[in-house]
Amino acid sequence: MRDARPLAVSLGEPGGVGPDLAVMAWRDHKNGADLPDFIIVGDADTLAARAKMLGESPSIVIVGEGKPENTTPPEHKLGDGLGVWHCPLGAEAKVGVAQVETGGGVVDSLETALALATAKTARGLVTLPIHKEALLKSGFRWAGHTGWLEARCNCKALMLFVSGDLRVALLTIHIPLAEVAANVTEAAVVSACERLARGLADDFGISAARIAVAGLNPHAGEGGALGREEIDIIAPALESLRARGVAASGPFPADTLFHEDARAQYDAVLAMYHDQALIGLKTADFWGATQMSLGLPIVRTSPDHGTALDIAGGGTARPESFYASLRLADALAARRARGEGAR
Repeated sequence: MRDARPLAVSLGEPGGVGPDLAVMAWRDHKNGADLPDFIIVGDADTLAARAKMLGESPSIVIVGEGKPENTTPPEHKLGDGLGVWHCPLGAEAKVGVAQVETGGGVVDSLETALALATAKTARGLVTLPIHKEALLKSGFRWAGHTGWLEARCNCKALMLFVSGDLRVALLTIHIPLAEVAANVTEAAVVSACERLARGLADDFGISAARIAVAGLNPHAGEGGALGREEIDIIAPALESLRARGVAASGPFPADTLFHEDARAQYDAVLAMYHDQALIGLKTADFWGATQMSLGLPIVRTSPDHGTALDIAGGGTARPESFYASLRLADALAARRARGEGAR
């Protein structure tokens, strides 16, 4: 029997395309798209205003407000209207503008959506894009969702990007390129690969996952001619991992890992830094890729794009990554509900 609980979707930056995507999902579901049930956690007035801009008129159904005080799931189906757990912004959202003034409301949306997922009132958490600069200026202390989720859930998470059978995890996330090398340590590589192997088993049912580890330098260091991190750090980490039963191989030149023949040889890649992973992934699937957080006590996914302030409210946003995030969260939640890979 299908779990009746909805997914909780945090609204993200209200001036960006998050509200557009929420309205589009209601519209496309009405027109036959197979999307799992979800509720938006955010400001109902912002959603109503954006729907009007897009020429849509969904029934906005308030299913809750403020911090959840019980664990009774909202009795709402997407076909009944656009369900909203109302979290007031505290300031009027300006379309196409990331405002410091709405930062508190954005964080309230995140906190409430996480609370719904943690209390199992919702099946999982899907986070629409936040504007990092505006949030940091409003007092938010983290560079993105992942660090915030780690702090709130008191655990270590691994960012994994997913496009079909292509899965790419990050050793380092949102740090300047000049700081990457100092953060590539043997302990970090071992820890990330172990968490990746465990997450692939828990959430994807892949036991003894084959993990391809990218080098840091061009040509994976060219035998030390272009850098020694592969020899001094990554190779010893892989030797240690294999001794622990983790099928990690490499280090491989990153520019050889994303073509079709190479992808048949592994279940996931561990990349050393953000763009090393995302250039390959987004070239392979720019519109449909999604991301998730491995290692959390809840299911969490997110679209693989930013706030797109320049097209907000114009009706031209592409919803594929959001829909992929909903479907991935739905599949992961179902797997956990069946007890497959439960932590």
